[in-house]
Amino acid sequence: NGDLMNDFFELSNIEQFPNNTVRIFNKWGAEIYTAQGYDNVKKRFEGNNSPDGVYLYLIDPGNGTSTIKGTVTISR
Repeated sequence: NGDLMNDFFELSNIEQFPNNTVRIFNKWGAEIYTAQGYDNVKKRFEGNNSPDGVYLYLIDPGNGTSTIKGTVTISR
């Protein structure tokens, strides 16, 4: 809503993993967003064209460790 609070998907400490890949999927499993080198500044998911709902995210840190998964909710 432009109030600078929760306006995009912020990933804490993501800058420690510069080779990361972030992927976000809708409830039907379609990939709606992907970014290599997600950084919370230039590359970030704002969900502007996505309807309210719950989305699955997968984060590959890019350092050989396990993929991190969870959900993010869009609510306007």
